[in-house]
Amino acid sequence: AGTKVSVQVGSSGRIYGAGGDGGAGGDVDGFNRNPSDGSAGENGTSALGVQYNNTAVKVRTGGKIVSGFGGGGGGGGAFEDSTPGEEYRPRCGSGGGGGGGAGSPAGVGGATGTITTPDYGEHASPGNAGSAGSVPNSGEQGGAGGSGNCNPSPSDCEAKGGTGGRGRDEETTGTGFDNDGTGQVSQGNTGSASYEGSVGGAKGTDGAAIRRTGGLTVTITND
Repeated sequence: AGTKVSVQVGSSGRIYGAGGDGGAGGDVDGFNRNPSDGSAGENGTSALGVQYNNTAVKVRTGGKIVSGFGGGGGGGGAFEDSTPGEEYRPRCGSGGGGGGGAGSPAGVGGATGTITTPDYGEHASPGNAGSAGSVPNSGEQGGAGGSGNCNPSPSDCEAKGGTGGRGRDEETTGTGFDNDGTGQVSQGNTGSASYEGSVGGAKGTDGAAIRRTGGLTVTITND
């Protein structure tokens, strides 16, 4: 009883939340014409948690308390078959991995989706893994989402996995895979009767800079 708790962040002090990992890209099962959705990005964590009533937090000029940011969702997988009447030649494009969210530690990029198909060497186009985020520094420190790739070639793009969402950071605005972290839907020849697509994974949520146990009072002084 009577204890006073104060947190002082000096001019070079930093308290960071951890960034969420990027979600994996959507898989494609070419044997069963079945592409899967991209996985959701993981959530970022909060930076400072307060569990004692009347805690005082003072941040000196230059000091920072910064939340961890959510990881990007993985891109969706895509499937497309050859023209009816021809030999079965499944075209498969797995989704790119989501980028890691900014934080300390920063989130890692998500893996590309996997492809299982009877003709992997000819008609499989794996996406790319997402990039890791970095420590927040008043800018765009979320990792880039991994791109999807065309199958069989850019000039004949029948099945293309969606690009993973960019990891979230202090510059996140708007909507869409390169703005808010949501994984992109699968791409390719969507007008084909045999095309099967999937959606991208959801973005991870951001943590808070400061969070408290419900009902507690926290006094914040920000220089």
